[in-house]
Amino acid sequence: TEPNYLVDLRNDLKISSALIQIEKNKNGSSPNKVFERAVEISEIAKREGIPFDRVYCVFDKDKHETFDSTKSQISNYKKTPIKAIISVPCFEVWILLHFSYSTSPFVSTDKKSVGDSVVNKLKQINGFEKYEKGMKEIYLKTKPLINTAINNANKLRNYNCENDTDNPSTDMDELIKDIQTNK
Repeated sequence: TEPNYLVDLRNDLKISSALIQIEKNKNGSSPNKVFERAVEISEIAKREGIPFDRVYCVFDKDKHETFDSTKSQISNYKKTPIKAIISVPCFEVWILLHFSYSTSPFVSTDKKSVGDSVVNKLKQINGFEKYEKGMKEIYLKTKPLINTAINNANKLRNYNCENDTDNPSTDMDELIKDIQTNK
């Protein structure tokens, strides 16, 4: 879902794909695989003489076993500025923040994962009843409310810092603002 959202954002802002490269990771979406691919494409760009100014690794906490270790690896990586853009438990928190602000944590239930709980909440919103992970045109559906989402994500970050929690949370607002200001 994230690459589709970001491609639509880039296209909407009329930013050349030469300036902002968005890549789906063919090796998997676990945090360690996302980071490994980011390092790989960063090193290729350096060798070709066109190094990236910044690289963003967009991933969810969900139930990935490599989440904490990958966050640490990204923090300690010095060759290229790499920033983790994390959503807890998943990217759909960012989408929900377009419509409302909530600090209520998401939890798994008997048969549903924590991510499924977020998706179920999203499906309760008018126009998202048939939402599925990987859907296209989510950015276009939420674009009119992007400033609301940015404000809600920042407010949620402040709440989480004060209360030593991260569920729910997202850093997508930081990536969106960087893209908007560097177009």
